Amino acid sequence: MSRSYGFGVLLAATACSDAAGGIFATAAVLVAATTSADPGAVSAVGVAAGLPWLLAGVPVGVLADAFDRRRLMVAANTCRAVAMAGLAAVTATGAPTLAVLLAAVFVVGLLQVVVDTCAEASVPALVAAPDRTRANGALTVATRITNQFAGPVFAGTLLALGASVPSLVAGAVCGAAALAVLIGHAQPTPQPTPRPTPIRARVTAGMGDILRDPVLRGLALVSGATTFANAAFLTALVLYAVPPGPLNLTTTQYGVVVGAIGLGATVGSLLTARLEALVGRQHVLWLSRVGWAAVFLAPLTGEYTPLLAVAALGSVLGGMWAVMALSVRQTVVPRSRLGRVSGAYRTATHGATPLGAAAGGGAVALWGPPTVFTAAGIAMTLLIIPLRMTMTERDLVDAERRRHGN
Repeated sequence: MSRSYGFGVLLAATACSDAAGGIFATAAVLVAATTSADPGAVSAVGVAAGLPWLLAGVPVGVLADAFDRRRLMVAANTCRAVAMAGLAAVTATGAPTLAVLLAAVFVVGLLQVVVDTCAEASVPALVAAPDRTRANGALTVATRITNQFAGPVFAGTLLALGASVPSLVAGAVCGAAALAVLIGHAQPTPQPTPRPTPIRARVTAGMGDILRDPVLRGLALVSGATTFANAAFLTALVLYAVPPGPLNLTTTQYGVVVGAIGLGATVGSLLTARLEALVGRQHVLWLSRVGWAAVFLAPLTGEYTPLLAVAALGSVLGGMWAVMALSVRQTVVPRSRLGRVSGAYRTATHGATPLGAAAGGGAVALWGPPTVFTAAGIAMTLLIIPLRMTMTERDLVDAERRRHGN
């Protein structure tokens, strides 16, 4: 089986899995926002969605290095489909309680940790090093289009058809993802290490790699800060956008706004390799902060159309971060350790989601959404300073040399 075929299967499965996640996550937030205008309820959904990364990111990374990643992805997506279908059944009988909604979001998020970690760690085995930026760009594009564009747009539309419809559709798409990986056999079993390493040592090894390497540490800190700000932003946005918020958008319009951010990031993902060739990796990394600052400040325009335009354009630059940071990480981390390092990295970054969602809900309750938007935009602008100082091309090359010296 060719490496290109294997990556194609992984790409298709990722697209299906992320589409399901985008539909489900957006629908959950809208259900919480439209049934209760309480910022606490909305932020609780964000906390439930992000908590799995904080709790399970590192252990799942160890699993991704120790077991067949294909089988892990099949099992996780199958269980996600069951959980989504279960919530659809509960919703069909009436509005789910907040506790039921949060439990479903947490379980689906926990299984998503498995899928995302295994998919990311599979790329180096399927794609040669010179082609990884483009491959990661394709993988990120699949995520952007399905999870952050199509998912939110369809979620708002499907929710108008019935409260149980989004979960049902998401479950079906998730099942398709499991089937794609099962049939395609996208990733072979990882080669065993010569000496078995104790589980506890493997759990701490990934985080240790990040803390010891200045490039990995810097990427994790910037990603974590961005994730924190984004979670706070999204918590404030839904309360600001849909009634009784001042923008007074429909659920479909809200989905289009969130989808536009995903679409812009998709374009950015496609252009990352080209911009890297023109200006270099270090400049792509800091320019992405300018993009996210624009996205987070966009709601302050106060109108649907300019919000849509500014958010979409800003996310073009912002979306380049994910591709560039992932390519750098895959370049400086040995393949045999990618699973645990990816798990630890995602714990440090995605784990900021529940913290940001909780902080965003509290800030909205105290000072209102505009304060959250302003603070998030300023934070992104300030992050340019450490990136310009510590993430130069020389720093990146030195990190690659350290890998080859290990």
